[in-house]
Amino acid sequence: MELKASNNFSLTIVFLLFIASFTSVLPGFFIKFEGELDVFQFIFVRVLFSLTILLPVFFWSEVKKNKVNNDLWWLHLIRAQLGYLAGLSSVYAIQNLPIATATAVFYSSPIFVVLISLFLLKVRVGKSVIISVFIGFCGVLIIVKPNDLEYSMFSALVSAVSVAGSNLIIKKIPNDCSYLQSLTYYYLWALPPSLVLLYFSGFEINAEHFGLAVIVSLLTLLFSLVNLYLYKVCEPSRIASFEYLGLVWSAILGFLYFGENVDWMFSIGCFFIFVPLIVISKVKGF
Repeated sequence: MELKASNNFSLTIVFLLFIASFTSVLPGFFIKFEGELDVFQFIFVRVLFSLTILLPVFFWSEVKKNKVNNDLWWLHLIRAQLGYLAGLSSVYAIQNLPIATATAVFYSSPIFVVLISLFLLKVRVGKSVIISVFIGFCGVLIIVKPNDLEYSMFSALVSAVSVAGSNLIIKKIPNDCSYLQSLTYYYLWALPPSLVLLYFSGFEINAEHFGLAVIVSLLTLLFSLVNLYLYKVCEPSRIASFEYLGLVWSAILGFLYFGENVDWMFSIGCFFIFVPLIVISKVKGF
């Protein structure tokens, strides 16, 4: 009986891992499917809608119970600006690149986490991590093709580096600052720049794009919740391996809906990226 329950639990976890990897790709798919999209309007609506969901819960569960931690507020500020830059860059990249290519570059973010840690934060890591990062960075170069670097590909790289910086800042946030607080502060500090850029872009809200932004926000929130649960009940290294299924989903969706084909150079680049990422995910501290 216990064995059957254990098997059912394992099947549930595998199912959730597939759902999480597929859900992570859907926002990019909807952005690509929409085609012409006002980036500033889209990001502003996402930020605003996320806050309308988070703020009531934040006040009810954190403020009323005096659990708010305002220490190191500037970390949340910097993280929000990096996240906002990553959001703008990712939307532009998805609009102008094959969805699988953009996704592959986005997934290289952990490699930049290690690079920033090595060269800027002077963090010591083992030889296996250094070799893995070198191989992974070669994979990024194969996909990016520096000799033919376009704004859209550069935008994807900016997004990956910005996400890496944002993730490094998370490690500096005090432990008594809850996940809900961090997420709420993140969107609060992202609201001013999104509002300013929306104003200079014409301050017009397209009803169709508003609906798309709401859908993407809900999908992102769903992915965050499922991911949070999975990281609590599973080994992080196993989850990291399954997350790369997102590239498979993006390649399938790109082929079915946009006629995008994957060439052998792209496949080699992905192999160079994801094998080292699996190694890095199993090293304590990363």
